[in-house]
Amino acid sequence: MKKIKFRLIQNNKIVGYEIPITQPNGIFEWCYQINYIPKKDEICGPSGWSGIFIRHDIKNQFIGIYDKKGKEIYEGDIVKHRNGNQPVEYYDNNYCFSLNLSNCTMDQEGTYHGDAIVIGNIYENPELLK
Repeated sequence: MKKIKFRLIQNNKIVGYEIPITQPNGIFEWCYQINYIPKKDEICGPSGWSGIFIRHDIKNQFIGIYDKKGKEIYEGDIVKHRNGNQPVEYYDNNYCFSLNLSNCTMDQEGTYHGDAIVIGNIYENPELLK
């Protein structure tokens, strides 16, 4: 099952991350973290996360897959792959970064088996798309 996670952007900079957590008493809340570095094998939980809201303009959703180095891929990321540098966008009910995803394969853990590497994002590194 895909992790629900968001990257938070304020003034074109990543300012933190947001995840939903259900407490042992059944209460659902959003938790936030600043300076979070996503890792593929991390167990996401309340440790290190806070209920303190992080001000943001934009949310980018984790798309549920990792690049070939194991880095989480978010909407708005720029990936480098066989077709050049392309932004990750939501298109036709799917996240994609290529018009031809016929060679795209993923395992059950959501790991992308291809040549894509996250090299930046459209907010902090727009020059990568030129």
